[in-house]
Amino acid sequence: MSHERVCERCGAGFQRLRKYSSAQWAKAKYCSKKCAGIRRSMSGCDIRQMYEDEKSSSEIAAVAGISPTQVLRVLHGEGVRARSASENKKISHARPETKQRLSAAFTGRALPESAKAILRGRTGPINANWRSGLTISAGGYVCFTSSPANGEHAGKPLHKIVAEWKIGRRLLPDEVVHHADRNKLNNDPNNLEVMTSSEHARLHIAAGEFGRKRGAA
Repeated sequence: MSHERVCERCGAGFQRLRKYSSAQWAKAKYCSKKCAGIRRSMSGCDIRQMYEDEKSSSEIAAVAGISPTQVLRVLHGEGVRARSASENKKISHARPETKQRLSAAFTGRALPESAKAILRGRTGPINANWRSGLTISAGGYVCFTSSPANGEHAGKPLHKIVAEWKIGRRLLPDEVVHHADRNKLNNDPNNLEVMTSSEHARLHIAAGEFGRKRGAA
């Protein structure tokens, strides 16, 4: 086997390097990486444009007639930052064909019972992301959740909203709502009484109930 060849790109002669195996030398066609790299059918500007249009290096390589590694080398020469693995994944998963393939792959797959148990435990008021309905506060009162669906009542105690509806106005800063039967969960209008903080305190003192927080039942 000859140890000298002519470059198919520039016509210059080149010799077999010691690091070349017989198989590598049999495939050698170019004298340098430069000559091997410029055999592409697209300009560096076109390759860069395709990359910026969110084409992968493999897709560009198929069009340009070079390897994906050479595509990255050209992009580096053009001053383009290579995308990270997460960026490539995001682009790939956003494509309709990828979405269709993933959907088909997961269609009909049964959800494990362990996963179902976790999901069941994340519903309702025990879920930090619950976005609708009512919940029980740490103080034992029924409250609207902070969901935007609850509008102006979001995050407010239910007994205060009911009391304001009952008296036809907003509570004053020094007013609290008293549960007549001492049941914080009974928010029937007939069970709610609006009074000042001092009146509320005297009522509980007279009943021998001490140490309750302001606004307590």
